[in-house]
Amino acid sequence: MGHYFDKTATRSAVMHNFNSIRKMFGLSVRQLTELIQPIANIPYSRFRRLVAGERDITPEELAALHELLGVPPTTFLYPWSLQPHTKIQDFFSHNPKVQPSIPSNFYRTGENPIFDYFGPSLYPYQYTNLGSWLAGQTISEITSKSASLYLLSRSDSPRDVFLQLFQEASCAYVKQTFSQDDFDSAFHSLEETYPLNSSITHLSNVDNFLNKLGQVLLCYLHQIAYLSYYTQITSDRESNIVGRQMTEETRSLAEHPVQHSDQHSVQLLNYIEHTDLTIESRITTPYKINQNHAEHLILKATDHKTGQLLGKADIPFEYASWFDFIAPTRIKTLCEIAQNSKTDIQNGEYIISAGEVRDLLFTKNYEQPQLKFILPEFDTSLAG
Repeated sequence: MGHYFDKTATRSAVMHNFNSIRKMFGLSVRQLTELIQPIANIPYSRFRRLVAGERDITPEELAALHELLGVPPTTFLYPWSLQPHTKIQDFFSHNPKVQPSIPSNFYRTGENPIFDYFGPSLYPYQYTNLGSWLAGQTISEITSKSASLYLLSRSDSPRDVFLQLFQEASCAYVKQTFSQDDFDSAFHSLEETYPLNSSITHLSNVDNFLNKLGQVLLCYLHQIAYLSYYTQITSDRESNIVGRQMTEETRSLAEHPVQHSDQHSVQLLNYIEHTDLTIESRITTPYKINQNHAEHLILKATDHKTGQLLGKADIPFEYASWFDFIAPTRIKTLCEIAQNSKTDIQNGEYIISAGEVRDLLFTKNYEQPQLKFILPEFDTSLAG
């Protein structure tokens, strides 16, 4: 096998990897055979011989196992850890581009850098469904990184190590894709500049107050949108072996940093109630998508008693930037969502939402019109 290892070593590596992956998922050979039948007609005898190291793995089996378990083909083929004198150095020396990526402590740790060279791939949600995507992506991440594979290779309990890595990776995904600090920071800035019970109606610049309030409101709406996104990519934890790796405990633990929407709603409502203002909001998006595309949150404040207009604020934001991270597929723009729902048009813009801010915050059911407009929709038009 050239610079890497010979045929005997290849078969041995496949045998060890195949058995470790089975144990990671808690599957016997017979259970694995039964699960794979809807994808490929692979008999028990072929898997039994793989377990014993009596045959080579085929492309058909690699593809079927990838679809069933979310484990990339390379993870079955290459050793998860290396001995001190493996010819991996020669293998990488023929590719100068890769050499700098080899860690300096490589020979001490025994990790196989070839997995970092290939890198994790985007898990195809079509293998299962959108509701199992985060589980599939997490499996793909774990089984294509040298550090995690090395830990698994050294463990006598790969199932326990795998579940721990799965939980850590799921929590890391949420931390990397959503920042709880945004709301807390924006609300703190609002309270610091305009303390609770201060007389907002007598401010000379209500516009500035509305701008700060708008930033807090956008953080709140972003949080609601992300919660919907997270729910959609973790909703199926029963119908397939991939989704079943996402236990309720792991899902709740990963979701915890985002689960403050009700608390934030109460904070905002309490604050607004002490302003003696009636604050109306409107969210618009351009009728046509262009390079300067941006949504707008427009706030208007009137005196609660007299109805006198006190100030306005127009705050641009980019809905697409809320989902600027690795996702199962593209998130539709607000313009697309508005087109599909036949939303009203005024002055060349869709009116996505309009009404009092209090009503927006009182809404407990996110499927109601006041909040439904910001819930993400996936573009599945390219699904096979």
